[in-house]
Amino acid sequence: MIAADEDRLERVRDNIDAAENEYVKYADMITDKKNKLEMLTSKENELVERTKIAENVYDMFRHGGDDDVREKLIDVMYENQRLQKENKSLKELLEKAYDFMKQFVIDGVNLLEKFMESVRKVMERLSPKTK
Repeated sequence: MIAADEDRLERVRDNIDAAENEYVKYADMITDKKNKLEMLTSKENELVERTKIAENVYDMFRHGGDDDVREKLIDVMYENQRLQKENKSLKELLEKAYDFMKQFVIDGVNLLEKFMESVRKVMERLSPKTK
């Protein structure tokens, strides 16, 4: 009787292990699908924005003269260049801040690592709220 119960218990454990493995497999599949959906949604949003811009450009060509279009194109290119420079300078400033933070050590961990860990905790806490 005990041997039969042990066999049955072993089969139940095997079934539980198999079910857990299936659960993990499907959880991974769901995560992959969510990530793909987020990527596709992002791509869709980008395409919608690009379509709006294309419609605006079309309207400018249709209603405005070539000079208006040229002037707007110059403005956009100038603004793009300005934003790229600003982005580069902000990245350099951020890198300097990171280097500065690396110099300070608290409890054997540099300040940058502590900062990144605190940001990670905040993101983990906020992540479920944003989904």
